[in-house]
Amino acid sequence: MRSPSKGAIYRRLALVVLAIAVVGLVAVPVALADSSSMILAGLVHGTYYGGQRAIAATVTVPDPTTGPALATTQATTDGFFIMVVPFSGLPLYYSDFTVTATALSPKLADWSSFFSTGTAPFEFIAGGAVGVRLNMVVKNTKVSGTVWNAKTKKALKGVKVTVGNKSVTTSTKGKYSLAIGLWPATKYRATFAKKGFYSVVKTFSSAPGSGVSVSVVLKAK
Repeated sequence: MRSPSKGAIYRRLALVVLAIAVVGLVAVPVALADSSSMILAGLVHGTYYGGQRAIAATVTVPDPTTGPALATTQATTDGFFIMVVPFSGLPLYYSDFTVTATALSPKLADWSSFFSTGTAPFEFIAGGAVGVRLNMVVKNTKVSGTVWNAKTKKALKGVKVTVGNKSVTTSTKGKYSLAIGLWPATKYRATFAKKGFYSVVKTFSSAPGSGVSVSVVLKAK
């Protein structure tokens, strides 16, 4: 899977800045007439072993005290969100305002169990606007299994097993295990290689926060 280039990320950030500027000129005088609210906009990204990519998410601003959330919205599949954050108290007395994001799939299904919660601090500026960037890290998929010798039917030691950018070798019992941050609901390949044997490539589905078993039999050349 290809991760966005730095240029693409900067372009998205530029769009956020532009959106804040436009909202500030058009919407703020109306929505924030009482100066007890502000505009919050930003981008949400998911991080996995291959880099980062934009992701849909539920974005929430918790009350810094014990009350209900101040605001909630939904970032698009491009990771963009913008919302009005009201506050009826005195923001001057609080310095721990944060915005959080929990992951959604492209079809807006709940993916929160696959990623960490993204959190970013921001300054409450009554009648103003602020931009933030939220990042959620995918949980590891544990890939494990056993490799056997096709001829002897015995466990095969020293087989190199590669998934993404990680590799391990099988033990004397032919077993291996590795953990890697794979994007949810995606097919990946595990490659099994050992000198004197034909390599095998096996496809499996990612399981962030859980595990998958991938075992193979290698034939001698």
